[in-house]
Amino acid sequence: MAYQLEPFFAGGLLEMKPTKLTISFVPAGNAGPIKHPKIKASPEKQFSSLIQHVRNCLGMKSADKLYIYAQQAYAPDETLLIHDLNLLCGLNGVITLHYALEPIWG
Repeated sequence: MAYQLEPFFAGGLLEMKPTKLTISFVPAGNAGPIKHPKIKASPEKQFSSLIQHVRNCLGMKSADKLYIYAQQAYAPDETLLIHDLNLLCGLNGVITLHYALEPIWG
């Protein structure tokens, strides 16, 4: 899958960064499916924006418990940039996240 890249400087080196990343949401445990399981997201946004997206899709309040896992193992920090999450666990510009209403992994 090809995706558009844009140059940026990091540590004195010119690197290429995707302009949009595909985020795939997979239900786990007792969580139901969401209407739009794949979205495009800006790499500059924080992981918290993805948490809010799933909450909105499931009709949840901010006080309701929601667990989102990367690589079916750990819950990323809410302040992590989506670009950094892609470097950690993305594959060809696609990040797969599992969500649950109760702790499943990690």
